[in-house]
Amino acid sequence: MPSSVQLAGTGLPVVGRHARSVQSVLEDLISQARREVMIAAYTIGGNLGELLDLLQATAARGVNLRIVLNRFYSQPGSVQRVLLELGRKFSHVETFSYEGDGDLHMKVVVADRRRAILGSANLTWRGLTENLELCVFIEGRLARIVAEILDDVIASSKRLIMRRDT
Repeated sequence: MPSSVQLAGTGLPVVGRHARSVQSVLEDLISQARREVMIAAYTIGGNLGELLDLLQATAARGVNLRIVLNRFYSQPGSVQRVLLELGRKFSHVETFSYEGDGDLHMKVVVADRRRAILGSANLTWRGLTENLELCVFIEGRLARIVAEILDDVIASSKRLIMRRDT
């Protein structure tokens, strides 16, 4: 399948004529996933209850979640609690802490290895609503390559935080 690329972003000068909102693309990616959602992010903001609720609903539908965050225990407490609880409740939810020499500064979400969004927007309230951000939404072969890169990032992560069967 050939790849397609579209723009997504945040902020009035970005969203509209040339780009969809990052938030709407994220919601579509996660809610429409059938098998797997992969997330690699510097941070998930503690005030993103809707995103955390969406991840919970997605896990409850049986979709595999593989999440790698920069230095998990430096994330907001509310995010830690939700992800730890998801890992306790569902064996198909894995959360990893990247603790390499540098920081994991990616902002990437991949659904079913066929659709992905990557760009500058942090998964925080400001990153998704207030800042001017620009991202690309890709489908097809390039999304599969992004998923393979995330496989490597997860494999290099120092610690699996929670999985019920370990």
